[in-house]
Amino acid sequence: MSRAKILINGAEFKQSAQPGKILSDLVKHRSLLSQLIARDIAGRYRGSLFGSVWAFFNPLLMLLLYTMVFGVFLQARWEVHRAPQNFH
Repeated sequence: MSRAKILINGAEFKQSAQPGKILSDLVKHRSLLSQLIARDIAGRYRGSLFGSVWAFFNPLLMLLLYTMVFGVFLQARWEVHRAPQNFH
């Protein structure tokens, strides 16, 4: 397997790129991973009006906006092409 060399402040670290090793490290450190994910989500939406609920409602609001613009205002429609029914 290939090994990557990482330099941090002049110190050299060798990292193995084996998928099994990566997966086992994720399972081994799942508590740390879950804490980092929770901190990232909390930090991203801290100070916003709806908090982390905004992550769910934002895509729904964008879908509603696009539906209104293209469906109602621009009258965009899907064309339906039907195949002929008689096969001889």
